[in-house]
Order: sequence, then structure tokens, then C-alpha cells
Amino acid sequence: MATAQELSPAEVLAHRFRVQSLASRVEDGDELAVLDVGVQDTPPGSAALALRARLRPGAAVGAETCLLWSIRGAPHVHRRADVAALVTALRPRDGADLAARLGGQADIVPSQGADGVAVLDDVAQAMRDVAGRRAIGKPELSTGVTELLGDRVTRWCERCGSRHVPDALFRLAALPAGLVLEPGAATVLRRQSWPRGRRRDGAWLARRFVEVLGPATRAGFAAWLGTTPAHARPSWDAVAGDLTPLRAGGATLWAAGDVRPGDTSGVVRLLPPRDPFLAGCDRDLLVGDRRRRAAVWRPVGSPGVVVEDGVVRGIWRHRGKGDVLTVTVTPFGRVTKTLRAALEEEATEVARSRGHASARLTTERGA
Repeated sequence: MATAQELSPAEVLAHRFRVQSLASRVEDGDELAVLDVGVQDTPPGSAALALRARLRPGAAVGAETCLLWSIRGAPHVHRRADVAALVTALRPRDGADLAARLGGQADIVPSQGADGVAVLDDVAQAMRDVAGRRAIGKPELSTGVTELLGDRVTRWCERCGSRHVPDALFRLAALPAGLVLEPGAATVLRRQSWPRGRRRDGAWLARRFVEVLGPATRAGFAAWLGTTPAHARPSWDAVAGDLTPLRAGGATLWAAGDVRPGDTSGVVRLLPPRDPFLAGCDRDLLVGDRRRRAAVWRPVGSPGVVVEDGVVRGIWRHRGKGDVLTVTVTPFGRVTKTLRAALEEEATEVARSRGHASARLTTERGA
């Protein structure tokens, strides 16, 4: 293995900041690298905020996009041109990989071998049959799929008080079923036909992960996919020979080409929860202090993050009332006059993107 370059965590994050168009906003949405891996929309509206942070005021995402359940079954915005490739690249390798992605619902997979993935295909086909070409709500779709498939691929749900396909499997099957989520609707899906494209495998996805969310590790790639490092290994190993090792924060990371931090001084961004900047599954690198990590990543209702000079400097939340959006920042340190001015500018942009006429910035005691 080549001698690993030594970098500070701040330099690694500054590189990611630059690659993801956060250090310098772009005019053309087609240039956004984050669309190569998808932009998560949890909670709803987060993806729009993530894209806003990377586009110049007034610019729009040029690429034709769609919202669908993809990475880990979570809603992500992707380029429509990439969806056909995602269908094959995200397909579990075998039943054992599918079981790993289902977590506590793994018992529904009948076999650890190649035939174990057939349960995913069965659910996808049933979803196509029930949805047809109309818009359909998730409850109606789930009921129809349950009626078609019966007890073999359904389980009793205490929360719902009924039998249905486990939610994790239902979400993973929506992509091969050709179903997209309708933005702004309460979990309404519609079947789509995708532009023809090359079939891709997990190696294609691994390379994109490192290029956009890296420098990274195989364990981080596996966590991003929602599987185990062992199941992610074949995809990672297929591209590992083209990756460059480096050391940062006591860990070995892998990069696609040279790491160039660039100049991020004076750049402040308000990023939503689960923004691509946070998606590399390396929380220790992103936020070194354990108490602050707990403030950023909460079991439920995580806040957004304040990023200054490529480093997480605090958290923020917003609340709208009438024409005014109140943005509350909890800093991890002192708020200088320069930082406050930058935060006020960012808060105004967030307010506009959320449909409010103005913003009011407040700060609380630091975490």
C-alpha cells in the first residue's frame, strides 16, 4: 500500500466542502456532485435546503430530478438519468445482504443465497400490479400488496394493528417497482418509466460515494448503504485499487484522487439534517466532541448544522409564523460579529426557500 498522506480532520472536511459545492455556490444545478449520490429528503423539505446551500440565489437545479426511496430505503432526490443504474447498483447481492439491509425484519428472507433476493422481486412485482399507472397513497398500495402476497411476505405489525409487508422491505422494493414519490404529497407514489441507461453494479456506487462523500472507509460505505462491511466488500474491493490512502484523526481514509482542501475561510452555511456533508458516516471526524455529536445526531428530530470554514460550528432549527421564519442557532463557540452577519444572510436565504418573506435570527447558549 502506498504511503498514506497525513492530513488534519479540518483539511479532509474542507476538501469535502469544496467538492460538494459548499465553498463556492454554482449557477448550474447540473454541476452539483451531490446529485451523483442523491440528496436525502428527511424531514420533507430537507433536500430543497441542501440544494439551496449549493446554488447561487435564483439558480435552479438544471437536471431533471425525481424523489424516490433509494439509499437505505430513505427518500432521496436523484437525477432521473441515474435511476436505471441505481436499480441494479442498489440491488442486494444475495439473501444475506438483503437480510442485513432489513435489520430486525430479516426473518422474512427465505434464504441466505442468491435465491433469497426473490422476495424483493415478488414485492416489487406486486407493487407494480397494484399501482398500475395512477397515483396511489402508501396505505392503499400496502393493502393491495398484502392481499396479493398473503402471509408469506407479510408480518403482524403491533403499531398498525394489521398484517403487511415490513416497511423496510416495502421501501426497498419501490425502486425496482418503478415507483417515485410525489413531492409535497403525503406519501403518494406513482409508477414511472426511466430513461434507458447502462446497468451498473455496486462498484459504480462505491466510486461515487468516495468521490462525493469521501475521503471515506469501507465501513462508512457499508453504513451508508445500510448493510454490513462484509456485504459491501466486493463493491469496495472492485474500486479499491484506484483509491488513494490518507491518514486523518488517527484513521485511514480512502480518496478518489488528490485531496485539495482549497480556501473555505469566511464561508458559512446552514445545512439541513442529513445533508450530504454529514452523510459519509464518519461522525467522529465531523464532530470530535462526544457531547456535541449527541446534539447533532439525535434519535429523533435531529437539527441542522452550522458549518463555518468547512467545520461544524453549531446546530440550528427553524420555526415559521406568518411571513417570518425564526432561525435559532445554538453555537459551539463564540458568535463573532462577522459570523452573525453571515448567519443572518443564510437565514434570509433559508426563509425565502421555505416561502417566508423574512427571517429572524436568534442564538442560544452554546452546546
